[in-house]
Amino acid sequence: MGSHERRRGFFEVTKAFHNALHGAPYHASQRDFDIFLAYNEKNRQRLPLDAEFVVIHDPQPAALIEARKPGANHWVWRCTSIFRIPIERCGISSNNLFRNMNGAMFSSPEFSRQLPIPQYLFYPAIDPLSEKNCELEQEFIGQVLARYGLIRSARS
Repeated sequence: MGSHERRRGFFEVTKAFHNALHGAPYHASQRDFDIFLAYNEKNRQRLPLDAEFVVIHDPQPAALIEARKPGANHWVWRCTSIFRIPIERCGISSNNLFRNMNGAMFSSPEFSRQLPIPQYLFYPAIDPLSEKNCELEQEFIGQVLARYGLIRSARS
């Protein structure tokens, strides 16, 4: 299996997990978990996870928690959507997912769950006046498109 097919497999597996957590039918398979764990292992080897504060964003990178050395730093799970079913229905043990986390952040009170760790409400925030949120000049957009050989779509 080539790297594109493996990446596609990871996308399909995590999309299936995501959809299942939102109530879609799903039957966990060992192959799915093997793909999920293999990609998390690759990322554990590539990422510097020794920062004082590490945030795991949603379920896709959840297995990165296995890289945490006991008492070494602070790890928090950030959840940005509501799970309509227990995470265990995807074959993921919430005890395993959360046992080494220091806390969980939720984007909305409705997303919170019964967890064995402290929970925090953390609303998303965007500064509309920051440089990255300003409208781009059409000339600049044209230069970037030309540099990468891209064609402007009818929507832009």
